[in-house]
Amino acid sequence: MEIASRASALKRKLTIRYVIALTLIGCALLGSYFVLFTQLKQSEKDAYIINISGMQRMLSQRIALFSREIYHAETEADAALLAKKMRKVTNRMVENHAILTTGDLDDDTTYDLDPQIVDIYFGERNMDVRVRSYTDLAQKFLNTYETAGQDAVRNTDTMERIVSIARNGLLADLDEIVSAYQAWAEMRVERFERLELVIICIAFLLLLLEVLLIFRPMVRSVVRSISELELANAELMEFSYRISHDLRAPIVSSLGLVRTSKNMLGDGKVDVVAKSLDHIEKSMIKLEGLIEDILNLTKMKLSEIQHEAVHVNQMLQDCIEKLDNIEHFEDIDFEMDIDVADTIITKKTVLEQVFSNLLSNAIKYSDPEKEQSFIKVKAATENGYHVFRIEDNGLGIPEEFHGQVFGMFKRFHPRRSFGSGLGLYLVRQNVAGLGGDIRYIPLQDGTAFEFSFPEN
Repeated sequence: MEIASRASALKRKLTIRYVIALTLIGCALLGSYFVLFTQLKQSEKDAYIINISGMQRMLSQRIALFSREIYHAETEADAALLAKKMRKVTNRMVENHAILTTGDLDDDTTYDLDPQIVDIYFGERNMDVRVRSYTDLAQKFLNTYETAGQDAVRNTDTMERIVSIARNGLLADLDEIVSAYQAWAEMRVERFERLELVIICIAFLLLLLEVLLIFRPMVRSVVRSISELELANAELMEFSYRISHDLRAPIVSSLGLVRTSKNMLGDGKVDVVAKSLDHIEKSMIKLEGLIEDILNLTKMKLSEIQHEAVHVNQMLQDCIEKLDNIEHFEDIDFEMDIDVADTIITKKTVLEQVFSNLLSNAIKYSDPEKEQSFIKVKAATENGYHVFRIEDNGLGIPEEFHGQVFGMFKRFHPRRSFGSGLGLYLVRQNVAGLGGDIRYIPLQDGTAFEFSFPEN
């Protein structure tokens, strides 16, 4: 149940992180696409504007050329054909000029004009007025021709004025406008390149952040989960082996004593049978304790224990009273220093098992050679954690076993007590079930265990 729950939590966590990673990459790609798409559209507009601004140079020269050819045409038919072409060219120049000065394109979109271009058209050089005057003069020439004929335009100086304007400055200024539009478009391209570079840098930064904050933690989670599974599997193998051995040993011993007792009864040796029964009883008591520890461990791992209100002082007193049947209990002085709220919210059964195991160990392994044995229990609330310390001046744990304190089936004083060796392992599992941690503190004279878990 616990493994399945943790696997589900890991799957959920990895899925969320993977979705976040894909979302960030997707956002970077969409951003890059949007910038590229916008630039392509803008480049189309730039090309169109540059094209019609370049066209203005050609149109201005053709207007001058057509007006001159109409003026010198040999026949009326030639002049009429040239007039139609000039009208078309003039109208086109007027339309182009409207687009170039307003930015209103034929497809109902707009083009942002460069301030430098606006200044050329509407500043001191006043190209807007000059181009309009030029096209107005061309239209005046055409209107005169269309209403009065070729002789009428020959009797005016309109053609000479058109040619003079085209030759003297208009072409050069129109060239400058084309260059200004080209420079404006190139500046947009440079801006796009910088923006694209920024987006690429952001994308690489996102990839780096994903590696550091998403994928690396994901790998660590997977590796940690695999390590925990391997550790759990190793513990399970050890547990199975030791359980089979510890369960089998007292049974085999008892069966041997039973067979011996049967023979002794036949010979009338009742005293030998009584001793055998004593040994069988001790073996069964040991077996019962082992089975009880196994059941506690199973319950602790499989059950969902609810939080409830716990009176810490009362729980400790109850635990101590239940242990009064242990040898040397009456020789121990219990000292309490409880500095927590009268009632805390936690898993009562789990906390009670932790207290019972630690206190019973402290009693069992008290030092009979000391004049006075003591067990000190301290409790406090610090930085959002309940902290408990159980300290004694008993036999302690040999230094070579300090790294094995919370292992399964570890007995450090087998001659003093015949426990299952699961007690401190159970304690560590129980404290973990409370969301906390426990540590063993070797003392010069005795032992101390300190554990903590968060407030709820």
